[in-house]
Amino acid sequence: MLIFWNRPVPLECLLDRLETLRPERLYLACDGPKAHDPEQQKLVQRCRDLVKQRLHWPVQVQRRYSNHNQGCRDGVAGAISWFFEHEPEGIVLEDDVHPEPSFFPYMQELLERYRHDQRVGSISSHHFHRQPKDDTGSYRFSIYTHCWGWGSWRRAWKLYDANLSSWPAFRDQGLLSGLGDRSFQRYWSRILDATARGEIDTWDFAWTYSHWKEGLLSCVPDRCLVRNAGFGPDATHTQQESYPLPEPEPMEFPLRHPRFLRPSTRHDQLTQLHQYRHPSPLQRLHRKLERWRQV
Repeated sequence: MLIFWNRPVPLECLLDRLETLRPERLYLACDGPKAHDPEQQKLVQRCRDLVKQRLHWPVQVQRRYSNHNQGCRDGVAGAISWFFEHEPEGIVLEDDVHPEPSFFPYMQELLERYRHDQRVGSISSHHFHRQPKDDTGSYRFSIYTHCWGWGSWRRAWKLYDANLSSWPAFRDQGLLSGLGDRSFQRYWSRILDATARGEIDTWDFAWTYSHWKEGLLSCVPDRCLVRNAGFGPDATHTQQESYPLPEPEPMEFPLRHPRFLRPSTRHDQLTQLHQYRHPSPLQRLHRKLERWRQV
């Protein structure tokens, strides 16, 4: 499934890559423009027209185009639910995610391998830091879900708790303590509390939480298989100019599968350290200075 909205330049780059692959079935989801924003209406329509022009190979297309803006939580989560109503498994790409060619066979192999394994909930295509050298497989298992190009199954998405309705009981029972240290617990309690209150308009924190609640793991490759072009002033959540992701590398085949299906503690510790922690006083000062320079 391809999810897009109002950015024609990264969308066209992704369509270039899909054209080389030429999938037989393609699901298209596009949120509507925000009300009273004629410039955004033009951009959304331009993206929809671009997709129509570029799909010139034999392909079965299903569309879910909204007339009004649903937002980053309801719009994306609704599109994914719609996708898995039609397909038992598949890949989800957003318009700013540009996959390396080996991304697709990597996804296909792991979707098949873990199709019926109730311990695995999703397949990621990237990480945020150098991988631990003590791991010997082509990928490892993690408690974290990374959603810049990912795959899953209908059986897992059925467990998605969109509104975090079970989170208060999970929190009050102290179940986060089984996943990480006190710093981890403080960070994620604040994030999930804010998400449950509707203060964070995104769908993916609830997806990560759903993995924890159900005891699911995610496959994370030993190298990045995507480049995220969605950074800059026109982004919704990533207005910074860039993000220090490792450069994409081709995956080596045949895949080397981990001997044991359990989370990589070292990988998850590094992920929490690099990606999921509250900024230090120095980092907060740096951000304030950056905002001041932009005024």
